Amino acid sequence: MGPVDRPVNSSPTLSRIARVIATELGANVTEADLRGVTALDQVVSMDSIGLLEFALGLEREFAIRLEPRCMDHKFLLDLPRLVDYLDGDAAVGAR
Repeated sequence: MGPVDRPVNSSPTLSRIARVIATELGANVTEADLRGVTALDQVVSMDSIGLLEFALGLEREFAIRLEPRCMDHKFLLDLPRLVDYLDGDAAVGAR
């Protein structure tokens, strides 16, 4: 699955992702900051530890277990793909 070049302009998932960023990384990021963004590194900088904390925070927030294929940094930083995954595949698995 390649990168998605369309920005996410509105999704209930954005506010939850922003909450994870704020909680896990201590960054002051809101849903509005994420609108129109295609890559999270446009909004917040994450090193490898920060990326791991972000992934674990997503698992807690969405009550899911990220699949191994989703633990790739390119996937986690690709906001449209991440939102699609959390709204689709992960939501189905969490039920």
